[in-house]
Amino acid sequence: MKNFIKKIGWFWKITAAIYITLFITGLLLLPYTKTISGMTLNWGQALLLTLVLYTLVSLRRIGPTELGARLIFGKPVSNLSSGLVFSPIGICQIKTETCLTIQDEIPGDPTKIFRGDGLVPDGLFPPIRVPFGPPMTEEEIQKLEISRLKQLIIPPVDDPLNVRITAEVVLVIRWKITDYLLFLTTIGSKEESIRQIEDSAVGCVFREAAKITPAVMLANIGTYSQELHIEIQERIDGWGVELQTAQIKMINLHHTLNDAVGDVPEATLKAIARVKSAGAEKEAKRLLGEGDGSAEEAILRGRTKGLVNMKKALDVSSDVIIGAETARAITANPGQKTIVVGSEGFKEIMAVGSALGLGEKRDRRE
Repeated sequence: MKNFIKKIGWFWKITAAIYITLFITGLLLLPYTKTISGMTLNWGQALLLTLVLYTLVSLRRIGPTELGARLIFGKPVSNLSSGLVFSPIGICQIKTETCLTIQDEIPGDPTKIFRGDGLVPDGLFPPIRVPFGPPMTEEEIQKLEISRLKQLIIPPVDDPLNVRITAEVVLVIRWKITDYLLFLTTIGSKEESIRQIEDSAVGCVFREAAKITPAVMLANIGTYSQELHIEIQERIDGWGVELQTAQIKMINLHHTLNDAVGDVPEATLKAIARVKSAGAEKEAKRLLGEGDGSAEEAILRGRTKGLVNMKKALDVSSDVIIGAETARAITANPGQKTIVVGSEGFKEIMAVGSALGLGEKRDRRE
């Protein structure tokens, strides 16, 4: 019994003492009555009835997706869970908040980001523009140290995002309130907590991005998200909240750079297609040349074999056979009016003559 009493908070001890006192007083006043305007009033019954009615109207309900805190004259004194709770009217107030996981996008809702010039209109948020660092060699990236995290992945040297630019960075955090009383007395509200978390998150991203290019951050986005998580966790320690995730959602590039990056795959594919087309054309020409050469070789072999057989059958010299073939070629083209000869021209003409003479002798024999 003593241990149970020790576990009961001072609020319930005081409440119980007041209720017991009033209840006993009501019982003691039951014998006393008073007539007012012909109406008999029992003081004990009136006190007990008032106590019951006051208790009923002091009951409050906290929903299943909420957590609450009891305030006495505006000061938070205890946590409340979902269900029916007692909050004496005029003395206590109940403040509630969601117990579900809260997701916030930093700097704000994508539909409320102002990217124009001048002052940011009310209700909108300026984007987080982060200046990235200069390109780094593979050795420099390997030497780059991130506190408490593993070694970085090295992106390709020819990565189009391996440049020094300023780009928009979007962050996402998921968190929930676990101790509402501590939260109220430490940070006060969700709006203030988001403001301070954003300051810490943006500072972390600026610090790390200044050392690297967007290509390095994108290749290691999980690593840098982990660093962001650690940074925020250290900031909110003691707030009565639990940080579930913190990550870099995306890096928004301006339209010109986006178009240039988008053109890289298309240009690469076109270059590959041109190389393949040129290779195919070269191969086709090679095969065509080999085919023409083989055909020409076959023609020459057949023609040579025929001339050899002709020489043997007619029992004449090679000059006569060549002359006969030359004469045939000339007569095969009636439109040819001239014969262009070189150093062997007279020999060819003589061969033609010999062939013609041989033909006349054979005609006489026959």
